[in-house]
Amino acid sequence: MARNAEMQSAVDNRAPIVSKMLRVGAAASATGIANTGDSFSISYHGYAHTHMDTFCHLLYDGKIFNGYSKDLVTENGASKNSIINFKNGIITRCVLMDMARHKSVDYLEPSTPIYAEVRVAWEKKARVKVVPVLVRTGRWALHVSCANWLHARDAAILGGDGAQDVLPSGVEGISQPIHTLVLSRWGRRSSTIAIWS
Repeated sequence: MARNAEMQSAVDNRAPIVSKMLRVGAAASATGIANTGDSFSISYHGYAHTHMDTFCHLLYDGKIFNGYSKDLVTENGASKNSIINFKNGIITRCVLMDMARHKSVDYLEPSTPIYAEVRVAWEKKARVKVVPVLVRTGRWALHVSCANWLHARDAAILGGDGAQDVLPSGVEGISQPIHTLVLSRWGRRSSTIAIWS
């Protein structure tokens, strides 16, 4: 689900990756050892770039995951719930729920919600019970009704090729209810969910 580097501005990519060549081949010596180099500026959060959200990303009532204060996220980074906690990687088995294939389309149209009953139907058809979850929609994502489905399965990781929340969310005053629930509110449970897109 890793995407190519998105370097063009688009409706779903208001902060494209900025690439700058620091040293080019034409400026290098024609003899002996030389090198080229570049730099990239990436604003990870959004809908275009592959990334993993960590537990300090969303706040609810001034708290981040596990009830920590929002003030623990400063200009120097997060002293709690930092992405650095995952620096050694995550290794797990998971099931790819291909919702686009389940619905016999190449991709789901924007604003197409995936309801919990669709996930249950997919499980029944595939004859599996899903945990952890990797969802391919072809773009968009989960209706808030899936929160109970995820909670009942004690999911630890929710991954996908979108932002996990259908937009508009259908929940008044909350644009990303799945993100809000799993990244900031489920921290008091025995297991927790990280979001990767």
